[in-house]
Amino acid sequence: MRNFGSNEGAEYFLNLKHIIHNFVNPHMQINGKTPAECAEIDLRLGRRKLLKLIKFVARYYTPKR
Repeated sequence: MRNFGSNEGAEYFLNLKHIIHNFVNPHMQINGKTPAECAEIDLRLGRRKLLKLIKFVARYYTPKR
């Protein structure tokens, strides 16, 4: 826990791991597709998926103040 600095930092890290698992990393058991692709969620990320996913979210996300 010390490395994250707070519970909030650890939560952000775990959320990022879930996003990468579901949208970026292909899985051998599902023929090289991501779970999102198998669920037919088409964000058209192509290559460099993580970078394009970050840009996609940045375009539509407005933080709450």
